[in-house]
Amino acid sequence: MAAILQALFCAGIFIMIGFVYRPDPDSRYRLGVSVIAFALCATTGMQFMSITARIVLEHHLPVVSWYNTAFYGLSLALVVQARGNVAKIWPAGFERWDGRTERRRIGRLRR
Repeated sequence: MAAILQALFCAGIFIMIGFVYRPDPDSRYRLGVSVIAFALCATTGMQFMSITARIVLEHHLPVVSWYNTAFYGLSLALVVQARGNVAKIWPAGFERWDGRTERRRIGRLRR
């Protein structure tokens, strides 16, 4: 049962990132987020194919971890909530966030 759930979760992540997400015309390109999106799409697609191929070719369910299945399920929830936009899952990217400067900037905007 965990194998089928894991395959479905991986397929969902793959489809959301690879086919559903369309960037806005004014969105900026960030290399780090693009690499993460590509890696997430590729690994979940390969995991889906691995589980599916084992079911089809060997006629038995592979043994998978429930912890990995839960992780893929939570990842799918984040990707669906972000509508496939990985930059919304990691909004700060790889930039360093300075709390003092950001709080001052936000405080000035509120006034």
